[in-house]
Amino acid sequence: MTSGRSKTEFLITESKWHDLNLSDEDSNALKTLKDKWRTAKVSRYSGAQTEADEDIGSAVIDVRSLRNGVTQVKVFDAIGAIDLPGAVIIVHPKIPIAHFNYIAAKALSLPRVYKGDFGLQQGSNFLELVCAWAIDSVETILRDGLVRDYKELRAPLQTVRGRVHVTNTFVNISRGNLALDCSFEDYSVDTPLNRVLKHSLEFIVTNPAVSALLKKRAKRCAKQFSAVGTLRPQDLRAVPQRNSKHYADAIHFANQVVMKRGIELGVGSAKARSFLYKTPLLIEEGIRRIIESGLAPVNVVKPKRMNLLSSTGKSVSANPDIGISKNPLLVGDVKYKVQTKDWRRSDLAQSVFFAVAYESPKSLIIDFENEESKPNGDLQVSQILVSALGWDASKSANPEDSAKKLVRGVKAWLGNASLKFVPESASS
Repeated sequence: MTSGRSKTEFLITESKWHDLNLSDEDSNALKTLKDKWRTAKVSRYSGAQTEADEDIGSAVIDVRSLRNGVTQVKVFDAIGAIDLPGAVIIVHPKIPIAHFNYIAAKALSLPRVYKGDFGLQQGSNFLELVCAWAIDSVETILRDGLVRDYKELRAPLQTVRGRVHVTNTFVNISRGNLALDCSFEDYSVDTPLNRVLKHSLEFIVTNPAVSALLKKRAKRCAKQFSAVGTLRPQDLRAVPQRNSKHYADAIHFANQVVMKRGIELGVGSAKARSFLYKTPLLIEEGIRRIIESGLAPVNVVKPKRMNLLSSTGKSVSANPDIGISKNPLLVGDVKYKVQTKDWRRSDLAQSVFFAVAYESPKSLIIDFENEESKPNGDLQVSQILVSALGWDASKSANPEDSAKKLVRGVKAWLGNASLKFVPESASS
C-alpha cells in the first residue's frame, strides 16, 4: 500500500482475497461497483453449473466487510484499476508482469510503428502498455497531421455558402435577422476516426493507473484535437479508408483503450470508476498465436463450437481453445491458472470431454508453472491421452525462452504425427 497526496493506493493480485483498510465511503462505492459489474456467465463448457462456476462466471469483483473495519476484496480474472473516492486499487496479474505482458502483446499484436525493446517495459502494468502503444501510434499520425474529411453542416451565415434554404432565410429577414440559412460541406478534422483517438487520449489523461509521464504525453497530443468533437456511439464502428490507412495501428489500440473504459457511476458527490481487462481470453489468444507461429505451417485454429443435444433436448457445448492439424483435429485448452501439485479434476474432465466430442485421440492442457509447481505429465484416460504442459512463469524465466520451451513441448506432444514444421532458426 502506498499513499499519495489525495488518495491511498493499494496493490492487489487478481483472483486472490486481500484485506484493505478502506474508508466507509470507499467500501460502499466498491460494493456498488460489484453490483454494476455483475454479468451473465459465458461458458465454454456449458451444462450444470457449480457454485464455483457461478461465483467466477457472474462476478468480477467480490467484497466482504469484516467486523474489525477491514474490507476484503477479490477481483476475478481481471487486471487494471479501480478508482474510488479516496483510494485507488491497482490489480496485477496472477503471473509475473513480464510474462503477462509478453503473452498479451501477442494477443493484441504489437503495433508496427513501435520500435522499442519490449523487454524494457516488462515492469509496467498491462494497461500502461496498451496506453503507451496507443500514444506511440497517435504521435506518428500527428507528425503528418490529422486526416480531414467533408462533413455536411447547416448554419446561419452572413454570406452565401453552399445551398441556401430560401424559406427559412426569408423568415429570418422578415424578422430582422439578416443571416442566410445555408447547408454546406466543411473540410474538417472532426471525423469519426479522430473522435475515437481524442476519446482514448482523454481516457488516458484521467486514468489513475497510468503514469504521470504517459498522461503528459497524452495531454500534449490531445491539444492538437481541439477542433475534434466528442465521441459518438457509431464512431467505434469506423474503419480506416484509403486516405487514412496510416491510422490502422492507432485506431486498433485506441479501441483497446476505449472498449476497456469500464464502469463509471456516481457515489454521492464523488465518482467511483473501474478500468478492468478480463484476462483469460487475452491469455488464451496470446498462447494460441505463439503456438501457431511456432508450429508453422501446421494449421492451428480456434475450433468451432460444437453443440451436443441430450435425449431430452438440452444442449451441451464444447469449445476448446486450440485445434491442431485436421485429420484428426487434435484439441487443447489453455488454463489461466498456476499449476500446483495435483491434477485439477474439473480441467481434466473438461479436456477428456473435448477430446471425445471432437474425436481427438489426445488432448492437451496448457497452464502456468512457477517455482513450486510439479509437472503432471501424461495421463491415459481410457482411449484418450491427456497431457499437461506448463508455461514457465517463474520469476527467473525469460518470457521468450518460456515461449520456445512451450512450442518444443507441443511439438513433442504431437509425437509421430505426419506434421512438418519450419525449422526454429528459420521461423525466428
